Amino acid sequence: MLEQTLRIIDDQIDHHPSRESLVKWFSEEFSLSSLGVFLKDHEENYIFVNKAFEAYVGIPADDVLGKSDFDFMRLDDARRCAESDILAVEKMGELYESSELEKDADGKVVASITVYKKAFVTSFGNVLFGIFKRDEE
Repeated sequence: MLEQTLRIIDDQIDHHPSRESLVKWFSEEFSLSSLGVFLKDHEENYIFVNKAFEAYVGIPADDVLGKSDFDFMRLDDARRCAESDILAVEKMGELYESSELEKDADGKVVASITVYKKAFVTSFGNVLFGIFKRDEE
């Protein structure tokens, strides 16, 4: 599913002349995906998140859009996300993959999360696409 999703995005990213057009297309294509999907602008603010993303973070899209990780995540989680965003942008146009373990309040590992990110240059600035899956331990 990931490879197919990336091919679709690679094929479509240049066909959208504005941020609004791209976000509308993402919404039509990925809102109901079982994988968490997000799109960030060049300032690392979220411009699209799907239902699986909302469910994972436990926050409605309206409370995430226009914000950065630091606005709604724990500081250590936000730092990890920001660091992987930087690495993905440095690999502009190439897929960046990272994995981490999700722990509960007692420090017990409860899931493994794999995040794939890819940065794109568009006519309206760089965007960062992300998709993640959560595997229960």
